[in-house]
Amino acid sequence: MSKLNGLLPYSRYLSLSLKASPRLPGVAVGNLRQLPCFVHSARWSTMSDTVGSDKGRRDNRHAGDGQGSPVAQVRHYPGSHRSSPGEEGLKARKRFLEISLEEKRQVYKCRDNYKTLNDVPTWPQYRKEHNIGLGIKPKADPNEKFNEKVSLWRGDITQLEIDAISNAANESLLGGGGVDGAIHSAAGPTLVKETATLGGCETGHAKLSGGHRLPAKYVLHAVGPIGQKPDKLEGCYKDCMALAKEHGLRSVAFPCISTGIFGYPNYPAGQVAIGYIRKWLETGDNADHMDRVIFCVFLEKDVQVYEELLPAFFPTEDDVKGDKEASADTA
Repeated sequence: MSKLNGLLPYSRYLSLSLKASPRLPGVAVGNLRQLPCFVHSARWSTMSDTVGSDKGRRDNRHAGDGQGSPVAQVRHYPGSHRSSPGEEGLKARKRFLEISLEEKRQVYKCRDNYKTLNDVPTWPQYRKEHNIGLGIKPKADPNEKFNEKVSLWRGDITQLEIDAISNAANESLLGGGGVDGAIHSAAGPTLVKETATLGGCETGHAKLSGGHRLPAKYVLHAVGPIGQKPDKLEGCYKDCMALAKEHGLRSVAFPCISTGIFGYPNYPAGQVAIGYIRKWLETGDNADHMDRVIFCVFLEKDVQVYEELLPAFFPTEDDVKGDKEASADTA
């Protein structure tokens, strides 16, 4: 085996690394393209080695599918001027935020199938179109201003050309399955290079990144709980809305956080999501800083959950009047 000043040729290093690393899933091989032509030293590990929380939980959460997420920790050889993956990710974030809308639309994975805010009906419009009645007793007072600021939309969240979409992420913020994988796929390889610089994220919290090739300008990566933990789930929505307000983001879309492989029951999760957004809009001047919060659903069972819950948290005057009359009739 030939050597150059003690350095292995990259092709030989790659061959040996793959043979010696049984923990390396095939999906991570593409990341090796970011290594320099010669590698002085590298160590494969899971992100659980670097994020400070319980090891067993870290190993489970970082994969999104129950496996660890391997990351190459690379020390470049002396004299290398190649940008690190993190630098490339941050430069890409800046570039995609600065180019014109016409230019950015040329790189959308969804091509011309993007949806602007005008393509998403407000809750009153949706309710009228689908003839949605009052399913359960109202849990809030009528407020037409608030009603116009929320939407129920069934579709692909990666197609929304709005200020920000939320990602149902895992603690590593390096991508996973479900909507997490779909968002990373649509955003392109520079998204994970940026999120790798964020240092992970604890359950019940969220962090902000650029949208890269997504139609959305930004991504709010929220780490939902495994199982039914309302405080942690509400924390995701709380952090996302706080970040949106802080950065002047006036349109935000949420998937059904934690209801996939994390196992949070759909109906209680919907109660937390809708209930918190209603509470947020009622607090201080928050409503003046937000044009639209979109509840993005995909499965039929989630459509049914949100169609039942939204009228209760965002009722009309007629809903409240009808509920009072119904209560009087049964008294």
